[in-house]
Amino acid sequence: MIIKHATAAQAKEHPVGPLDGQYSVRRGVGYLVIGTMDAKSVVEKLGGFDPAADICKPTDGEPRPADCVREELPDGRILTIWSDAMNYDGTPRWGSELVARLTLKGGGLLAVRDSTGFTGDRSPGPLLKSTPLPRAQLRALMVGPELLTKK
Repeated sequence: MIIKHATAAQAKEHPVGPLDGQYSVRRGVGYLVIGTMDAKSVVEKLGGFDPAADICKPTDGEPRPADCVREELPDGRILTIWSDAMNYDGTPRWGSELVARLTLKGGGLLAVRDSTGFTGDRSPGPLLKSTPLPRAQLRALMVGPELLTKK
């Protein structure tokens, strides 16, 4: 697991899920960023935003995320996967990525960024041509048990 440019306090954050963290993908310089939040953390981080809201539908004049697919799973969880070109100012400059979000029972949230990497200071190399996980593999990871806290 890596934590890039993190402060000592950020490095000591307690993960919720068994694999929460930032991972460098060795077939290039892509990254997987895995994070699980319990219901309390979701409220603190997202304020009044409902993580189960359908972000694939444009609202208030905002465009929907590219290639956005929202799937209601048989057990009631909601999986949303979309593409993000990461065309934002600032450094480092991130490459394109797939983003996945899964609402969990009890109000928690599992999120994964599947990134082609970044350019800028301390970049280990060029961006990958595609994300480390294709969309189908990202979906399988999100709905599988590996990233969820065992209770």
